[in-house]
Amino acid sequence: MALILKNHHSDCYLSLGYWSRLYAAYLVHNSYGTAQFLYTLYLDRSHGAVAGDIPIDCKELHTDGHTRSGVYEIYPYGTITSPVRVYCDMHTMGGGWTAIQKRVNGSLNFVRNWTEYKNGFGTPEQDIWVGNDIIHQLSKEKISSLYVSITLLDGTTLYEKYGQFSVANETEKYQLFLAGLATGTLGDSMLDTGHPDNFDLSGMYFSTPETDNDRNTKNC
Repeated sequence: MALILKNHHSDCYLSLGYWSRLYAAYLVHNSYGTAQFLYTLYLDRSHGAVAGDIPIDCKELHTDGHTRSGVYEIYPYGTITSPVRVYCDMHTMGGGWTAIQKRVNGSLNFVRNWTEYKNGFGTPEQDIWVGNDIIHQLSKEKISSLYVSITLLDGTTLYEKYGQFSVANETEKYQLFLAGLATGTLGDSMLDTGHPDNFDLSGMYFSTPETDNDRNTKNC
């Protein structure tokens, strides 16, 4: 959501799946030289992870002693009957990060409808959107951080970490909440960039092509 370019509306909360497109424009705007990249969003609870038989996220798997990054089953709803396959990063900033989006080869179309973003699509081994309901379940206690990682074709990796991140439930239109410090090498493009046309995206609602919840008079 790098809402710093004139061809993007700062009153639009595009679906989280469109972050990659906007960050691509952000990279070009900042002279990184290419809009082609590997792109991942990670979620991590800042505290509260405990070891247990049913891990609700990658943080608990890490606490249980799993230190190899890869695909694992987690149980965000706390029941053994509802496993979710996700990619876990067990190394970045101490490990225990749950990948909620990956775009690693560009083969998956992220222009999707509301139901597809609600339920998720793709595979954790490659490109994936884990699903808005899952993201809400993982982040609803508002003790999670968001880590954005982008790797350019020349191998340069840029990142930004947001101190607090959560997404509301479907009834509340998956409203975005961001707060705390934004730190990293990518630059803040969602909270406060200092650009005169920028707005704080925290508090905005989720939109897809057929479900328009943004503040713009047109569908973003």
